[in-house]
Amino acid sequence: MLVRVQPIAPFYMLLFLAFTYFSLCTFDSWITRKRLIHYGPQVEGNEVIRNLSSKYGPEVATYTGIILPSILITLILVALNWPIALSGLIGYRVRMFINQFQSLQFEKEARRIKENINRNSQE
Repeated sequence: MLVRVQPIAPFYMLLFLAFTYFSLCTFDSWITRKRLIHYGPQVEGNEVIRNLSSKYGPEVATYTGIILPSILITLILVALNWPIALSGLIGYRVRMFINQFQSLQFEKEARRIKENINRNSQE
């Protein structure tokens, strides 16, 4: 019994991988934009996004620094039919998602502590 190896990934798999990768990039972009608006460009670790945010604002910075490259990378990898590379990028974005989520929890706790300090100092 011979098993044929299919060299081309099924379209639905590429579509799922592309959607997952782009969804994680969109979340990262949304959180980055939120932080840029709330804390300013100095909190951003990516120098390109920091410079774009300083010159053009947080929306342009997140669109050109995160969304545009994500769209281009996704289109190229789907066109080349490289699901393994797309899966690797999804792994990277999952880790970024975890980092962003942990950072959100830290920020929430820091705001709560700051509010308690301000409330106690006013009493």
